[in-house]
This record gives sequence, structure tokens and C-alpha cells, in this order.
Amino acid sequence: MDRRALVTVLEQVARVAEEVPELAELDLNPILVSPDGALAVDCKARLAPRKPGPGPAVSRDAPAAAVPQRRDPARASYELKPLY
Repeated sequence: MDRRALVTVLEQVARVAEEVPELAELDLNPILVSPDGALAVDCKARLAPRKPGPGPAVSRDAPAAAVPQRRDPARASYELKPLY
């Protein structure tokens, strides 16, 4: 089992949570860990409406896993990609 890969996935999830204040819930189930790495097989996210005011939903330093796809100014959609 690649524990370092699991830690990396968890660190990246924590970073997304910090960088995307609209993220209200995140369910990763299951996270598969093998000698080859770690992979979240399924992910469900619930986003809350963005609070009014200045500031991007995602900073320039956000992980590649969070790619904003704005459709409605009050809500955001994110394409989640594997974190390995």
C-alpha cells in the first residue's frame, strides 16, 4: 500500500476545501490505495452559493483538481480530475 499517495490525496482535498469556500460537502468513496498509488473512484460535492463580494472562487495556486466552470454567478461547477 502506498501510504504517501494516500496522504497526498488527503492533502490535495484539504487544499481544495481551503481554496473553494463554496464547498459545503465532499464525499470520496472509495479511495483505492495500492502499491501504484491512490485514486478516488467516485466523488460527490455539494457547493453552497458564493457569498457576494470580491475575490475568485479558486486562487491561481489551486490544485489542478479544481477547474472552475462558471455557469451561474451564484453557483459554481468544478470538474474533478484524478489526484495522482
